[in-house]
Amino acid sequence: MIRTILILIIFVFSTMHCYAAETDKQGRLSQRDLAVELVQSLGWSFGLPDEPENEDYLTILNGRRTWRFEFEDIVIPDAEAPLAPKEILTFGKFSGKNWQRAPGRRITPRLEFLLPLSGRYTIKASLFKPGYQLAINEHELAADGTTNFSKVTFGTIDLTAGRLNAEMTIPSRGGIDYIVLEAPPARNIAPHSGWEFDRPLENRYMAVTALQALELEGLLPGRPETLELEAESAPTPSGAVCCTDLYKGPIKGEWVRSDSGQSEYSHLFEIEQPGVYDLSMNVQGKSPFSGMLNGKDYFKIDPKPYFTEIYSGSFFLEKGTNQIEINIPHRGGLDRFSFRARSSSPDDYLQLAGLADTPTTPEELNRFLRLVAAIGTNR
Repeated sequence: MIRTILILIIFVFSTMHCYAAETDKQGRLSQRDLAVELVQSLGWSFGLPDEPENEDYLTILNGRRTWRFEFEDIVIPDAEAPLAPKEILTFGKFSGKNWQRAPGRRITPRLEFLLPLSGRYTIKASLFKPGYQLAINEHELAADGTTNFSKVTFGTIDLTAGRLNAEMTIPSRGGIDYIVLEAPPARNIAPHSGWEFDRPLENRYMAVTALQALELEGLLPGRPETLELEAESAPTPSGAVCCTDLYKGPIKGEWVRSDSGQSEYSHLFEIEQPGVYDLSMNVQGKSPFSGMLNGKDYFKIDPKPYFTEIYSGSFFLEKGTNQIEINIPHRGGLDRFSFRARSSSPDDYLQLAGLADTPTTPEELNRFLRLVAAIGTNR
């Protein structure tokens, strides 16, 4: 598979026809040009507003997929489905300017909102009273509230980025405050120092974003340093226990087993040298493990019924304290996890991407855009 990708990369790079990209008065491209054209080339522009600002492009590239909409901001006014804005705290605290209450009859107002990124979203809302229905993307979802505001779940469905329309049926005298859409974050795409839109574009920045977008950082040269952490060296999460059973496969010391539903494991660790690291976990179970690194890099793996060390992705880690959070499924086991270092200097990225350490020309930017569009991403 990797050989096929590399052949395709060489082929695309060697058969490009270039266009003249826009440049500044000195004939230079900026990091903003890279961000804008990357979003366009990968077909992510559906999640942009009609007149996008810099922040809109950053929203798509950083991969965050948790969106909260105040109900008064997304409901379409309709005399047939009137809603009254309320500020009273009788039913509990609310967010935003106010909350919306239905009259003495059931109504179905229409909603419209912009979803920046596609994904499989869990839809929640803060509301009270039973009897709500949400019609969205050809799905009919239902949820019931209680006597006071509480966050309830309608369900989990696939949604495509862009401007979405929905209908919310609200029971007589029901009230709703906000709607939340939650999905695991997508891969963050950014130069290691962060986006600086006014900064001249150089190949070193383009190489980093190229390998991130194509998920090829795992091809950077390996280094001998490996940080190995035992699961039992961090506090045992609620609903989990430490075990020494050996019948589940090869382990070192104790391992952590989730006995009561899903357990949320967290471990702080120190990194001496910033760079890209391969994450591997020795786990066992029948349901997927998922987790986050530093609250932004998401990973998910399918374990085997016995302990097996599984590669979970390559991620950039900063020097100093880092955090890994792992969702251990019911009856799943976590023995240890390790971070194997990779050489990730600007020269390493440039060499793997086949670029010189020079300012980016319009021709090189075009090659990059055509490359990532041809191969595509899993994001």
